[in-house]
Amino acid sequence: MNFKKLLVCAGLIGVSAVGVGCGDDDAGPTADAGGTACTAAMLASGTSHLYVVNVLSLSDIEDDGTTAGFNVDGDSVVMCNGLTAGDDAELNGAAPDNGTGIDNALGPALRSIVGSSIQDGVDEGDVLLMLEVRGVDSFTNDSCVGVNFFIGALPPGATPTLDGAGRLAAGQTFDIISTSFSDGIAGTMPRIQFGSASIVGGRLRGGPADFPLSLSLLRVSLTLTIRDAQLRFNITESTIGEGRLGGALNTEEVVTAVRAIPSLSGFVGTVMMVLNNSADIDENGSPNSCEAGSIALKLDGVTTTRGDVVDPPDPPPPPPDAGVRPDAGVRDGGTPSDGGVRTDGGARDGA
Repeated sequence: MNFKKLLVCAGLIGVSAVGVGCGDDDAGPTADAGGTACTAAMLASGTSHLYVVNVLSLSDIEDDGTTAGFNVDGDSVVMCNGLTAGDDAELNGAAPDNGTGIDNALGPALRSIVGSSIQDGVDEGDVLLMLEVRGVDSFTNDSCVGVNFFIGALPPGATPTLDGAGRLAAGQTFDIISTSFSDGIAGTMPRIQFGSASIVGGRLRGGPADFPLSLSLLRVSLTLTIRDAQLRFNITESTIGEGRLGGALNTEEVVTAVRAIPSLSGFVGTVMMVLNNSADIDENGSPNSCEAGSIALKLDGVTTTRGDVVDPPDPPPPPPDAGVRPDAGVRDGGTPSDGGVRTDGGARDGA
C-alpha cells in the first residue's frame, strides 16, 4: 500500500470510520450554543430526521483566499514553529459562517493528495455517512436539538441511485453498521453524538465536542479523535447544505496510533512530516509550539430511510504494493530521535 492510498483512507476522517465514543450525552442538562439548557426531555420532543451525506470533501483554500472551517484555538494568529504573535495571520472564513482566525491547516495539505477520492467513494456507496437530527421543533430557530452520526452500508444486492448531478439521490434506504452503536446490533445507543446543538436562522450549530473514530486501514483499526470538533450546516426537512465539520488532530496521538500498528509503522516518518509541517494549534500553552493540526470537511446531504442494523463487512484486502517505499524516502521520525513530538503531547487531562 503506498502512502497516497494511506492518505486517501485517512483523509476520510469520520467517513469510513466507526465511532468509538460520544461527543456529548443526554444524562443531564447541557448548554447549547445560545446558552439554553438542553435536556433529554427536550431532545425527546419534536421530530427526528435522517440524512445521508452525498457531497463530502476536505476543505481547501477558496479562490478569494478564505476557507471553510472554525476558529479552533480562539485567536487570529499562528504562534508556533518559531513564529510569534502577528507573524502569520490565520485565514478568514468562507461564507456562510465567515469569521476570522479560521484554522484548517491539514485540509488543503491532504486534499492536494486525495483529490476526488472521498467523493468518488460517496458516489459509489462505499462511503456512507448518515446523521440523525432529533428533537426538532422548528427548522428556523430551535434552542435544543441533538445530532447522532452513523456509518451506513448498502443493503445486500443494492446499488446506489444517483440524481441528475451524479450524487446520491434522496429517499433511498441504507443499513447502519452495528459498531455505530455502543449496544451493537440492538441499535439504540449511538456512539457519536452532539447531544446539545441548536438551530439559529435555519443553520444548525453543535459542539465543541471530541469526535472519536476508528479508521479501517489494512485490516486493522486506527483510532483517532478530532478534538474540539464543531459542526455547522443549513437544515430543512429534506436537505442539509453548506455543512462544515472541523477541529484538531493531536500530532502525538496520531503518530502513536500509527506506530502501534505493525502494518502501518513504516509510514510513521511521512505521517510525522505531514503533521509537523501543518501543525497550527497550541494545545498546552507552550511558547512557539504546536501540538495539533486543524482540519475541516465540507458536506451536504439529503433525506434517507433507516434500514437494518447489520454487522460490519469484512474489510477489503490490502491493494498490491505499488512499489513505493512507505516512508517515501523519509527516515522514521524525519526529525530527532524523539520524532520532534512532545512527550506530553499536549494531551488534556483524562484523555
